[in-house]
Amino acid sequence: MIWQVGTPRAGTAGARIQLAVACAALLTAACATAVSSGPVTAQDTPAQLIDRSVPWAQVGSGWTLATWTVGQTTTLTMVSPAGDRHPITELSERHRLTDWSGDGRRALFSASDYDSGTYGTTTLTEIDLSTGATDTITMEGRVTARYTRPTGKALFVSDIDRRTLRRVDLTGVEQLSYPTDRLGAAGTYNGHHLASIDGTLLVLGGDRGLAVMGNNGRLRDHLSVPGPHTNCVPVRWWSSGSVLARCSDADQIGTQLWQVPLDGGPPTALTPYSSGRRDDYGDVAAWRLPTGSFVQSLGACGATFLSRGNPQRGNEILRVPGVDAGRSVVVVGAGGPTLLLRVTESCGPGIALLAYDPAAGTSRVLLGPPATEGGVSAALAFSDDR
Repeated sequence: MIWQVGTPRAGTAGARIQLAVACAALLTAACATAVSSGPVTAQDTPAQLIDRSVPWAQVGSGWTLATWTVGQTTTLTMVSPAGDRHPITELSERHRLTDWSGDGRRALFSASDYDSGTYGTTTLTEIDLSTGATDTITMEGRVTARYTRPTGKALFVSDIDRRTLRRVDLTGVEQLSYPTDRLGAAGTYNGHHLASIDGTLLVLGGDRGLAVMGNNGRLRDHLSVPGPHTNCVPVRWWSSGSVLARCSDADQIGTQLWQVPLDGGPPTALTPYSSGRRDDYGDVAAWRLPTGSFVQSLGACGATFLSRGNPQRGNEILRVPGVDAGRSVVVVGAGGPTLLLRVTESCGPGIALLAYDPAAGTSRVLLGPPATEGGVSAALAFSDDR
């Protein structure tokens, strides 16, 4: 394939990208105080290329939102499971794809202005995918933001430095500040949270497990995992009644993935413990398909690769058909029996978005070479369980 360019690196199990890129995709949201809001500035106003043929009633599981770069031009593009591409708008390079609303109609982008030793500011830009209209708010501090569930009528904004979690409306006005300093047995809030699909519950990460909280801020329960690896990040919903959690030790070096039931039942290890040393930098997320569990794993020098989960014998590294051994594979999401993957250069830019069917052992390029020019710099799958 055209996107298999360059000389493979012998002996590598997957390819390399920056670890920060893989982990940033797994951060959940929360908040900070809005310090200003208003229209985007002229240099950041996207050029509208709205594709009026988007079948909005069909947008859902299996669809992907991607930023696609050709030369100096980056275009926000919606991609259907069949590979139909719908260009929405051109973007500034400073826009980083952050979230996709549950109604499928809006996308959230962020850009940080941060200097060491200061809190700086973060600019959040919402783009209406059906009209191209934009709204921008500026938050004090280094923050991550996610839409509320189920449809994204507000934002959860988390301040990375202050370890606070707030809900704000789409203009940045605070609706609720969550009591992250009072998580009980879950300990100290680590800045990560996960909202339930119906929006009624939040699962917050702590250094001694997970805290379950109502959307109204009332603490409900504490969920623990066995052993010393208790600093847990809620990654995604594993089922309607359980959370996938990534847990580490106090030094946050080694990691292990757990299925943690909300009813207080015993957690189940989904992967073996990873030491975080040598070429094993742990697992950051997992997806369950009809053919089994698939894991996003990290290697040395920022490499990311796909594994088949096995908590007893250890994860089995998978080679995705058509992907060169010197490339990284980043799981974007899943749709039915298919994994949506973004292929990147080793520790470098994105190349292509593809659909991988593990049962059939086949892959299809949805965006990027050879289907199109350019490369896929970021991608986010629409998901009913985000």
